Amino acid sequence: MGAAKNRARREAHLFTEIEGRVHHLGIGMPAPGFYDDSAFLHAGQADPKLIELYAQYVQHRPRTAEEDARTSAIVPRLTAIIARQVAVLERPGACVDGSLLLSRSLDRLGVWNYIAAGGFNAELTARRALGKRYLWVVDRLDPGAGQLGHVWVVAPPFAVVDATIKSQGWDAPFAAAMPDWLAASDTQLAAMTVEDIIASEVREAYFRKTGQLDSNLHRMLRPDLVAVSEKFPGRKLEIGSVRLRYLPTGICASDDQLEGIGTLSGLDGARIWADYIVPAFATYPE
Repeated sequence: MGAAKNRARREAHLFTEIEGRVHHLGIGMPAPGFYDDSAFLHAGQADPKLIELYAQYVQHRPRTAEEDARTSAIVPRLTAIIARQVAVLERPGACVDGSLLLSRSLDRLGVWNYIAAGGFNAELTARRALGKRYLWVVDRLDPGAGQLGHVWVVAPPFAVVDATIKSQGWDAPFAAAMPDWLAASDTQLAAMTVEDIIASEVREAYFRKTGQLDSNLHRMLRPDLVAVSEKFPGRKLEIGSVRLRYLPTGICASDDQLEGIGTLSGLDGARIWADYIVPAFATYPE
């Protein structure tokens, strides 16, 4: 009981600090999507990582049981709608636009959320000899090198919300095992490793160059990962016959409103919102 009280006290203190920083920006009554506020955008011009403050606010703000019940009713339903639209595209990847559309839609529905980008890997629990499948973040041996890896949404109490997990171009055994979409609240913390983040070819190139296998290579190439992992730790879970790991390496948000999402992927945020999401939630209570 004492440990639980101490955790609650630390959490409350942390949120007070985060809330104070948000109010200092000039945002008095934060609402989902307040990263669009002119004060936030102005401050973000000098601090590209300010979006992490938004994510921390979402992650640590107190929630009521009623709010969690509403979120739990909306998130799976919305994720399934967007997952079906991503599948119709038959375009492997699309995790960026799919997650942007999911996040912007949640904002409009009044559900707190943020977007995480980072490493992802999957393993079949009954067929471990097949090895893991990875979406890596660092794919070349240069300081600061990187790509998105994978992109997903966090919408507390859901630690991982993934509308594009099925549409990543998996080979047959993994494609069959992957869920159509994922909204997971029952997850465990996962410590980031070099294998989660750095492509195998990059690790091999480093070994050829130095003669060393460096378990901290990901932190050397991406020094910011220590701070990111402390704020946004990784998550792992099992669903069906597949074991999944999500390792955030950064936080992102859409520069476009919902109607501007999908111009490159063809996802067409405006059409999906009007034709599928609005009808599905038209009578949903505020």
